[in-house]
Amino acid sequence: LPVTERATLLSASALGRRFHPDALAAISGLEPLEARERIAALVRRELLGVDDELRSPGRGQLSFLQDVVREVAYRTLSRRERRTLHVAAADHLEALDGSDLVEAAAEHLVAAHAAAPEHSEAPDVARRAVTALRLAAQRAMGLHVPVRALTHLQKAIEFVDDEDVRATLWEDTAVAARAAPRFELAETYLRRLIAHRTARGQGPGAARARAQLASLLLGTEVHAAAIRELEAALEGVADVTSDPANAELSGQLARAKVLVGENQEAVEWADRTRVAALIMKDGMKT
Repeated sequence: LPVTERATLLSASALGRRFHPDALAAISGLEPLEARERIAALVRRELLGVDDELRSPGRGQLSFLQDVVREVAYRTLSRRERRTLHVAAADHLEALDGSDLVEAAAEHLVAAHAAAPEHSEAPDVARRAVTALRLAAQRAMGLHVPVRALTHLQKAIEFVDDEDVRATLWEDTAVAARAAPRFELAETYLRRLIAHRTARGQGPGAARARAQLASLLLGTEVHAAAIRELEAALEGVADVTSDPANAELSGQLARAKVLVGENQEAVEWADRTRVAALIMKDGMKT
């Protein structure tokens, strides 16, 4: 291939099998007219194809006609070139500010970091990847695809070096794992979260995590373990109105007692929870 067409094809390989012409122009640093000319040349050579179906949701997009061409082109790029192109692609997608593009942006940032993990700007790329992956996970949960959200969050955890941020991700990951449903995995993350918050002296946060764990255990009919967790969390708590997290624990314990047939204790804990809720509600009004 001529040098200019070859360079364009190599850039395109970093965008994946299918991509928009504007993205290729952006990461190649080409003016619109020059980009169209190079793309047209690659289409004539039957290296790229254009989706021209009137009813296609991807109308106007480009794609590699043969996967092997894309693979060979991508492998031809140096690791530094891959990093540069993936970062440029993420920059372009983020500038478009579309919620449906955040997953693609995250994938490019992950690929950029993998291409050059020792690069001086790798920590910045990692932070951007975490942000994009969390947004992608939120979108996946909104679309009721928790398995995809779980994948994004577990990948984000790999990039985090701040313990508190990692703990927040554990909590989000537990929610996604429970919805997946991956109950054992959800339990693992919640127990990590409880240990972390307890060690940091974050009592209310640890209590909320225990309430989540108890809810998970009750939902999977592990009643005895749920009751042990709740009673341990409430041990020494004289007033459940002292914190909303304690009231939540109290409510979960009432539910657990009902499920194992200990109705009298269930009523007692339910009354405590009801009173706590009323007191806290009045406190918010004042």
